[in-house]
Amino acid sequence: MVGLGYLDDARFARQWAEAAVRNGKGYGSRLRFELQRRGIAVEIIEQVLAEIATDQTEPAMVKAVLARRFAGFAFHQATPREQRRIVQYLQRRGFSTAVIFQIFNGTERE
Repeated sequence: MVGLGYLDDARFARQWAEAAVRNGKGYGSRLRFELQRRGIAVEIIEQVLAEIATDQTEPAMVKAVLARRFAGFAFHQATPREQRRIVQYLQRRGFSTAVIFQIFNGTERE
């Protein structure tokens, strides 16, 4: 099966990670965890994550998830409870806290 190309961990990891990022299901540490859970080798995971980072920047992905999932959300106008809920949602998806707050404060670097 491997010789015929039917079993290819690198191809599976790349396709799965791209789909997860495209659908807003995860980024960064969340992708790493999910791929490890599926039995993908660490070397392959690091390669896939590096490819994804060059294709999709983290700030752009945070903005895309916010626009799709929380359209019209204004961080500074929200209650502290709503702010925490949104930040925790993004953290569970694997986005770094620093990037999340850079987006909300308008100081992000792409």
